[in-house]
Amino acid sequence: MPIDGAQIVNAILSGEAVLLTGAGFSRAMTDQFGDSLPIGSELSKSIWPIAFGVDEEFDPDTALSMVYDTSMAKSPKLLRDQLERHFRIDRDLLPERYKTWFSLPWHRIYTLNIDDGDEAVADLMPGSRLQIVSALDATPGLLRSDRLPVVHVNGRLQDFPKLTFGPWDFAARTAAADPWYLEFVADLAARPVVVIGSVLDEPPLWHYLTLRGQRGSAKELRPRSWLVAPRLDVGRKAMLDGLNFKHIGQTEEEFFDTTIAPAAPRLLSAAQIKERRPGDDSLQDVAESVRVAKPGSPDYLLGSAPRWGDITDGYSAMFEFDVELTDSIDQLSEGTVGVVGSAGSGKTTSLMKAAAILAARGNSVLWLGRETELPIAELRREVKDRAPDYLFVDDVDRFGGEAAGLLRGLQRDVDALVVVVGVRSARFYQLRYDERLPLDKLLKQARLSDNDAAALLAELDRGHRLGALVALSHAEQIRKITEHDDRQLLVTLIEATSGERFHSKIAAECRSLTGAQLTLYGVVCTSAWADNKPLSRQDLLYAAGRTYEPNDALQALQRLESSRLLHPTGHGYQARHRVVAESAVDYFRAEGLLEAWITDLIFLVAAHYQPLDARRTRYGRLLIRLINHQNLKRQVGETAEVQRIYGAAEAWLSRDPHFWLQRGSFETDYGDLSAADNFLRQARALASGDVLIDTAWAMLLLKRALTAATSSEAAIQVAEAFGLLVPIMQNPQNHSPHTYAVYLIYGLRWLKQGPLGVEEQRQLREHLRYYGNMGSRLFPDADDVQSSWTAVQKWFATNALVEQTD
Repeated sequence: MPIDGAQIVNAILSGEAVLLTGAGFSRAMTDQFGDSLPIGSELSKSIWPIAFGVDEEFDPDTALSMVYDTSMAKSPKLLRDQLERHFRIDRDLLPERYKTWFSLPWHRIYTLNIDDGDEAVADLMPGSRLQIVSALDATPGLLRSDRLPVVHVNGRLQDFPKLTFGPWDFAARTAAADPWYLEFVADLAARPVVVIGSVLDEPPLWHYLTLRGQRGSAKELRPRSWLVAPRLDVGRKAMLDGLNFKHIGQTEEEFFDTTIAPAAPRLLSAAQIKERRPGDDSLQDVAESVRVAKPGSPDYLLGSAPRWGDITDGYSAMFEFDVELTDSIDQLSEGTVGVVGSAGSGKTTSLMKAAAILAARGNSVLWLGRETELPIAELRREVKDRAPDYLFVDDVDRFGGEAAGLLRGLQRDVDALVVVVGVRSARFYQLRYDERLPLDKLLKQARLSDNDAAALLAELDRGHRLGALVALSHAEQIRKITEHDDRQLLVTLIEATSGERFHSKIAAECRSLTGAQLTLYGVVCTSAWADNKPLSRQDLLYAAGRTYEPNDALQALQRLESSRLLHPTGHGYQARHRVVAESAVDYFRAEGLLEAWITDLIFLVAAHYQPLDARRTRYGRLLIRLINHQNLKRQVGETAEVQRIYGAAEAWLSRDPHFWLQRGSFETDYGDLSAADNFLRQARALASGDVLIDTAWAMLLLKRALTAATSSEAAIQVAEAFGLLVPIMQNPQNHSPHTYAVYLIYGLRWLKQGPLGVEEQRQLREHLRYYGNMGSRLFPDADDVQSSWTAVQKWFATNALVEQTD
């Protein structure tokens, strides 16, 4: 096998390669009449009579797109019939090798063809894992992780007449930042691509290839890719070289016989392994993670998030708290241990040390990584199946109010299980975990002792990372390390070794960035605020794709990685520590840049989430956090900036009722009630009967009524609002604590301000008391319900019925 053939096989084996097929790929297929599928001028000649009549001699110099457009104008029905005649594949005559093509471990398959050859393969392979979609009516978010996507970039035969066929069609889609175009660009730039097609007769193929972007003056970072075609002119070969493509002068069949067939057993075996591989590997076996970990880096001492190699074969110092934590875990045969500490205090490192020690003793220890996408029910099921001795959960607050139920459920599911959880101090008290979590032991990280400082200094010295500390005496070094009253280990290290204030240093790092580097770093840090999980290289190329060429973005990523501002992980890229990312976000907010990064993130996730199943996917949950009106107000601050973010997102989320709900709720709380009316009406039209949307609409009605409580319309608006809220609260299937909170808050305000008679007051008091009692029992952990119910009770205790007077 030639060198290029071996490289192609290795690329496919990796699971990262993309197959892009043009008309030449389908050349060996036949239609229902036994004819080969037409290519370029052959199709043009076939539909010519529709466009120009049988008396007009065929002109081979007329572009196919012009013949197609004229045929469409003259007779769409005849054109459809002719396309159906040519591109419906005869299943009985399909060459066997096509089953192999569609069974290889591709990352994804794109096709420029409209024929149904992939459907023919799926029909002949029961249980096929192909997911065949059209880029004209599906978004990347609809793809399933357990299937092999086959994406018809120009549409499928069944999409007629919406097919992308001519240059004007291409221009319209690229100008509109079509989601699949940008996904396609990211795939072409970030992954090895195997293109099989007839390039001389297929100008659209070149249109798509050039989306990869020219190299320019930047270093080539796009993976080597290959174009398989029998012949190629010198000009196109030169263009290919600029795109980092290698030409292979073979037909599809020749290439299959010489390169794919000899390696088919290995390739098909790899595909089966890929198919069986679980989609979420974040529940890690600690012993295995330690075994395969690379040695740690001294950069850990300068603020990098810890990895297993840093813990077991790196520069992580053993502190007094680490010994206390391990001893406390040893005292339990089952139960839950909580570790509480401030941001950047070293909680994760302490948990990893304890997990590694327990695993080294021969215990079964699992670590739940931050990247997990497992729903709680599936997480509990997997832990139960694996029955570990110990389970470590860092950042347990990611589960919010469901954390308590998760921990209780795990203890019921697995006998003699010890669960160790870490949580930020601020979140611990904000979520009232001191009352809610079933903790058998609670450990709070204290400031570093002198012994801790000495151990840390020894590691800094060993790793040659003392920095500004090197000029100080040992006593002064100890004082520098322990001078903070709280335990902010990350901040302490950066300030002590750099001689700069932490936030000033992070701001200086941000100021040093420009262009694609600034955008990519801003997007990663903003994502850390939203869900503290990495973004993949493809995600970042997509998010930056509206502004930057792919190779420029890849170059920027490499520079950010080389400068250690971004760290590669098994799942993508992230800032070197969450506390660093949060400081960067503060800088971006002050500089007016945060709006751009949030908009880029919304653009990314809007194309990749599943609207009907948003809460079960990472992209969907990230979108929910990003467009939540209260989150945006807290993070961005300025009302006008939030409104601009919603305005930009409208183009991508106009069919999502949740978007209109959040946009309308923002205007209700902070902006224009007339705009809120419009936005919430759209939400109601898109999702009639939705509990959250009806609650938001009722809240708007009540707020309007209270702005003019004595008007004739106020009572009507209040009646409509209560007419929506009460049935929601009465329905036991609804789980909407917010509905109770809205009813109690605004019901009390109406009681205070509305022109109510004695009987109306009495009745409203009874209803508030009834639904307040009900809500407080149903939602004991919902702070807004509990606080509003407490406010109602206090007011009742000090205010009797008031009779209205003229």
